Amino acid sequence: MNDYFRFKWCVCKELEKERFLSAGWKSVNALDMMTVYSMLPQEDVARIERLEFLDEKELLQQLLQHYCICWAVKDKLNLGEASILPN
Repeated sequence: MNDYFRFKWCVCKELEKERFLSAGWKSVNALDMMTVYSMLPQEDVARIERLEFLDEKELLQQLLQHYCICWAVKDKLNLGEASILPN
């Protein structure tokens, strides 16, 4: 496996995006996991939080802000990112 894609700790979203751009990717986006968590349907969030009682929400927020999900495209056909990602 290419060493570039092995897990690396996310220092910040901007550095992660720059890492992909410097490797030749045309477009890069990233969301920290707290943002992803906040985008979940509230029913699912309530269900998750009932499974493991969260008495320290601030700790969860700090943890989730330290990780991100990042996606990149090369788009050789110039389709545009919006046309290749699901709605």
